[in-house]
Amino acid sequence: MGAVSYSYIRSKVIKHSINSAVILFPLSILLNHTQIHFKLLTNLDQNPNPLIKIQSLSLPPPPPPFFFTTLILTILFTWLLIVPPISMKELTFSLRCLLLMVPSESDSVVVKRKDMSVFEREGGRRKKKKKQGGTPRPACSWVHFSREFIKEYSASHPESSGLKVATKAASNAWKVMTSEEKSKYTIRAREVWNDYLSTAPAREPKPRKQANLVTRCSPGRLVNVLKHFTEEQKEAVKSMGFGSLLDLKCRTLRRSLCLWLLERFNTIRRNLEICGERIPLHPHDVELVMGLPASGKEVVNSGPDDLVAELRLKYNASNRGISVRFLEERLGQPEAGDDFKRAFLLYVLGTLLCPTARLDVSPSFLHFLTDMDSIHEYNWAKFLLDRLVREVSRYRQGKQRAVGGCLLFLQLFYYESVAIGGTCEPGPIVVPCVSLWTEEAISEREKQEKELGGYGSGEVICKEKGLGLGPFDRDHSDVHPLREVAARANRGTLVRQDETLVKISTNIMPSF
Repeated sequence: MGAVSYSYIRSKVIKHSINSAVILFPLSILLNHTQIHFKLLTNLDQNPNPLIKIQSLSLPPPPPPFFFTTLILTILFTWLLIVPPISMKELTFSLRCLLLMVPSESDSVVVKRKDMSVFEREGGRRKKKKKQGGTPRPACSWVHFSREFIKEYSASHPESSGLKVATKAASNAWKVMTSEEKSKYTIRAREVWNDYLSTAPAREPKPRKQANLVTRCSPGRLVNVLKHFTEEQKEAVKSMGFGSLLDLKCRTLRRSLCLWLLERFNTIRRNLEICGERIPLHPHDVELVMGLPASGKEVVNSGPDDLVAELRLKYNASNRGISVRFLEERLGQPEAGDDFKRAFLLYVLGTLLCPTARLDVSPSFLHFLTDMDSIHEYNWAKFLLDRLVREVSRYRQGKQRAVGGCLLFLQLFYYESVAIGGTCEPGPIVVPCVSLWTEEAISEREKQEKELGGYGSGEVICKEKGLGLGPFDRDHSDVHPLREVAARANRGTLVRQDETLVKISTNIMPSF
């Protein structure tokens, strides 16, 4: 506790009269002077070299012995002759203030602790040790481009102020480059990445301890919107290549299964390690499960901000994203033109196919929605798989609490790749599985999984159904997706179908 200040005493004079102030004013001068010398004596006891402390403190010389006697007599004389008799309340207040001014042993302890805390903040900081060992991850295509660009920019612009300006120029140049111009750096980064995968040891995925799964993937929300579409709006959806989603019957995710799959999802090698086997994931699998095209132009969700400035204003895009409720209001209108198509794609990407960890839809999707006539030419299956790997990687690294990506694809892929409850007859799959799994079928499958002891107790049949096959394996197999009759999941067991699914095939592969 510090000494009582003069302003503090003056403020109390108004409340407790001048009687107490006459006593406290000279005593406060005396005790303040005494407290300074008390701190000096404390430092002399703690410091082995007292001369340093004495020289560092600019203090007046200690008062002579007769000074205290003279001061006390002056106070008593003033109190007896000038000051009228004081009340008990005023005397109590005066004694309380005197106790506040007297330093104690706890004051020196507090001062010592403050000094130690200042020392720890200034000179005693402990730096975190960097993890040593391990192979560094290879750079992406943007890094390869920026390295070359910065070298050329620095040589041609010697007057530039530093790396920040060169990096900004590289970013602007990268945004306006076409896919063909970026392919040079993409191929280089892919080669380096393949070398890294071939030399780096396989890392076991660390299970994330979390009781509840937080995700923005909500198939039920999309089903509620789809059931209000008119026939014209459904035809507009089919013309973009998303007709398979009109037959979506699964409303809820099985979060326990999704968590189990996330723990066994190797994002580096892009495979699922289940039932003692490693099942690779390819865009072709997304085509078979979700019904999205697995060929065509690559989806690019970046570019100059000027090209999408008007769209950002139109859809009220902020830094957080585009509101899902705002898109639902747009989809509730009866029109089926380009505005409807653009709002539908934003909504379906943000709620089912490519959701992020945020509640809103990413405004970066606006970059590939400037030309609505070429939407059906994109490779949407590859885009879905790439976004899923990216979001799961960020979740596994602890960068976000929620899991992004299409978890419904992982769930249905597991149902189709693992057979339980009996033997299965091999046969190629031809229809999108998203249209076959209803809530009743999924509930029956979950019941059988529980009876067998949990997930991963079945038999892997992905190759027999055309899933988990690379381009080379598909060329040497009898799988013709979306064009033949296939095996179908019915209450957890696989049976042959005797009917053709022409309607579903036409919805997925419209003629242009």
